Amino acid sequence: MEAHGQIYRSREVCAAIQADLEEKLERAQWPTDMRDRTSIHVVQDESTARAIQDQVKQKQIDSVIFGRKTYYPGRGAMFKDLLRNLRILDQVLLVPESAPYMLERILIPVDFSKRSLEVAQSGIRYAQKHEIKPILCHVYRLPQVYFPFIPIDKLSEKKAAEVEEQMTDFTANLVSPTPIRTLTSYAENQSVAEGIRMIAAQERADLILMARKPKSALEGAMIDDTLLQLINSPADLPIWIDK
Repeated sequence: MEAHGQIYRSREVCAAIQADLEEKLERAQWPTDMRDRTSIHVVQDESTARAIQDQVKQKQIDSVIFGRKTYYPGRGAMFKDLLRNLRILDQVLLVPESAPYMLERILIPVDFSKRSLEVAQSGIRYAQKHEIKPILCHVYRLPQVYFPFIPIDKLSEKKAAEVEEQMTDFTANLVSPTPIRTLTSYAENQSVAEGIRMIAAQERADLILMARKPKSALEGAMIDDTLLQLINSPADLPIWIDK
């Protein structure tokens, strides 16, 4: 009897949540055609990630938008599981609850790879369509090796010049009717993710666009470290992840 009671209460809770969401959707006053294409599904599961995975596969969903709670320790584990297991997703957008409702500048970190070029071009097209400003950035670190015969300042200057040249060559392959702002930064005493967050703050970016690229042939098993650090960070910026 107790087990049946638990199931009954669970169904009541799901029904109440669904009714609340439907009421909020009605108050949003979406256009009729958009409202007609919208459906609400409330699912009870011990694992939030598993429940979302099941819905994505059942409904053949290719893009997902997630709301994120304010920063707390351990945040990001669910997104890590989803990104690792849902290779069918083309686009994922993570939106913090404290993110401002505006979009004027989009920051696109690049690593000069072919995939990075594709994502940058996609971001530039999106920026043009919505009349927002795209900003490209590359944050790098020097190899963690002790060079007894090479002064670190000389090595830093050489690397900086090399990165600037790579950025110039990279942007030459992009199609844009207007000049694109580009930035390069040496993450001397911090991670690449921290360097990206610093640039985002300095440039007052409203969104970060990054590619979810595998680091090895085990495509589903690895997530780029920089992307994972950004997901786990306390920043209030939305993160748009392009497959």
